Amino acid sequence: MRQKSREFLEAYLNNPSPTGYETEGQKLWLDYIRPFIDDHFVDTYGTVVGIINPEAEYKVVLEAHADEISWFVNYISE
Repeated sequence: MRQKSREFLEAYLNNPSPTGYETEGQKLWLDYIRPFIDDHFVDTYGTVVGIINPEAEYKVVLEAHADEISWFVNYISE
């Protein structure tokens, strides 16, 4: 594994991305794939889509939606 790939993986795995709050994780992923894509967009669910050769008849799309299963603490009582 390349050192840059390892650094990305460690940063990504250690970044909290619970459901509904996965924006920071998606930013990490987009920054990592940015050198390999020509364009990107983010859909209404927060999914980052990287596009290679957007003007071609057939395109390659790199897509990722990532969030963690998590517990939310709403309040703490005695």
